[in-house]
Amino acid sequence: MQTDGKMLIEDWKKQSAIIAELFHQKAYQEARVPMEKYTKQFIHTLFILNKKEWLEGEDFLDNIQTFKYKPLNIKERIQYVIEYPHQYHCFIQLNELYKEVEKIYARAEILEKK
Repeated sequence: MQTDGKMLIEDWKKQSAIIAELFHQKAYQEARVPMEKYTKQFIHTLFILNKKEWLEGEDFLDNIQTFKYKPLNIKERIQYVIEYPHQYHCFIQLNELYKEVEKIYARAEILEKK
């Protein structure tokens, strides 16, 4: 199996405080690079969770709409984060998406054991 999605979620948890600090210091452009990195990592996590392969650069927005395991309104929410990674509100949105996907991950593991 590909990289464990749980590890990607844990990585976000460790790094999100650093990104939050950049936003609090109003270092919006400096926050852009890690935001872009962790947005891609979030998308990768969704693909892993749904046992799909994702090649960076491919159009994934329509694909994630069909996933069994995904946060509510994922297409609109992730599109917003992708378009405005330098905005603090997008950081909040991405953080919430990671929290939601962590819960979905736990639910999916339980359902797949049955």
